[in-house]
Amino acid sequence: MNFMKKRAIGAKDVTSIHAQDGRVILNCTDGRQIQAFIPVKEFKKVLEPYGFISVNRGVLVNRDEIRHIERKAYHMKDGTVIEGRVRRCWTAWKMPLRCLRSFRLSRAEMCASSS
Repeated sequence: MNFMKKRAIGAKDVTSIHAQDGRVILNCTDGRQIQAFIPVKEFKKVLEPYGFISVNRGVLVNRDEIRHIERKAYHMKDGTVIEGRVRRCWTAWKMPLRCLRSFRLSRAEMCASSS
């Protein structure tokens, strides 16, 4: 993405991205906050292969920067807490097959246990 290249920002340098008041804010690991006027979904297309996940509408986080998750709250390594949505059983199907095998549950069992 040209925006990130011009500012010498790598995917590993960004902790989270969120929309705020008609602009997009990139939070960096060094504490910088960079404003952009590019939609979050454009960042999502480019950054998903680098481990970014959508935790809420207009909010992306770097999976490597998440310390832990409590219900709807994503606690980041830099101390910030980002409100997200509750993940349902359908998100498990996006996981690699080797992860699903470790659960030893069928799809019906996983969906029934989340209800």
